[in-house]
Amino acid sequence: MLYKVAHLNHPCTVWTRTSNLNYQWHLIHFVALVDEYKFRYGKYHKTMDLLPHLVKLPKNIEKGPLTPFVQAFGEQNQHLLNDSDPIQAYREFYKTKKESFEMKWSKRPVPLWFKDPVAVKPTKVKKPRKAPVKTQVVEEISDGGTF
Repeated sequence: MLYKVAHLNHPCTVWTRTSNLNYQWHLIHFVALVDEYKFRYGKYHKTMDLLPHLVKLPKNIEKGPLTPFVQAFGEQNQHLLNDSDPIQAYREFYKTKKESFEMKWSKRPVPLWFKDPVAVKPTKVKKPRKAPVKTQVVEEISDGGTF
């Protein structure tokens, strides 16, 4: 066991376990977040040590298509749900957080969607490729992909 189980029934955790392509999408997102951390702070994030264990599809996850992204905003933000554009929905969700905590962008400019929402076009969600796309590390560890 890598970590003690946490957030087992969170909508995003349930979504990740729904199919191998959901799991793969989340794995690619994990690697991108670790890469972003290294870019911003100039150091290696310890969770990257988990990658060799995470590239193997867990036995309880069945092969299947990428399913629609779940949006976990809580009861007070249900009005933000947008099944046709979940990225835009999350952008709107983050804007509601301006009052509760300061968002900082280090080594990158503040995104246009955060500063000027009128200038941003709707986003298109891309389906992941069969093998993990992010970095050679994923491909080397997965030995050609286990997905």
